[in-house]
Amino acid sequence: MEETQQKAIESLAKLLPDIYKDIAQPSVQSLGKALGNTVRFCTLPFTALGTLDDMAKANLTHHLEEYKKKLEKISVEKITEVPPQLGVPVLLKLSYTTNEEIAQLYTSLLATASNQDTADKAHPGFESIISQLSPDEARIIQYLNNHPYIEYAELKGYPVDVSGYDTYFERSTLIPYRVKLDFKENIKAYFANLIRLGILVDMLSVFKMHSKDYELIREKYNFRLIEECVPKIFKNVIPVKSYYDVTPFGSMFIKACTGNNTEE
Repeated sequence: MEETQQKAIESLAKLLPDIYKDIAQPSVQSLGKALGNTVRFCTLPFTALGTLDDMAKANLTHHLEEYKKKLEKISVEKITEVPPQLGVPVLLKLSYTTNEEIAQLYTSLLATASNQDTADKAHPGFESIISQLSPDEARIIQYLNNHPYIEYAELKGYPVDVSGYDTYFERSTLIPYRVKLDFKENIKAYFANLIRLGILVDMLSVFKMHSKDYELIREKYNFRLIEECVPKIFKNVIPVKSYYDVTPFGSMFIKACTGNNTEE
């Protein structure tokens, strides 16, 4: 282990000499212990350490510094080596990831894998899931860290003299009001993607009995615009309430990639 650790530290110093020239620093030693063979296996993908261009070096330096801060919160004796199966693809992606929200998920996943107490929660497939998230979806993941479900509501309007119904304010949530999104118009696509990835599940007609968010949704989206059209335009307008729930797999992913591994 010590030989592997030392070789990893030497590789880091070669890759980023301006940052890791003092390989005796305790924080650099912790990096070497955690990344071990990961750094050594990155030699080939990086096409010989030290050949990264300036932008890639800047990205990797910044993100490794963030990861190092997270390692400092772990007792030295509990730091364990990240499996290269997980560490190599994460380190490679950190070299070209410029979005901070996405990078935070990657570095938190590395920190989870670096801790003996939480390493079993760092599924190697989580790296692939992060790579399929947009920055807005990464922000929703951070929101879900403290909110295990997201209520939504919509209206079904039954037109006068016409069979069937039309849906209005489809699956409206408070997420656009609670999470800073770059592209609010993509919110439905974001939820569809999180469902596709197995993080969320649509509970359909099941709803939270005592949640106050349904009334807030009604107010924010001005549901009364449709409700007041009864009976001139609609025979009836029926509110539909439900929620997106976090799956067990999604819960494991969120905890591993946000640094929240406290047992409930």
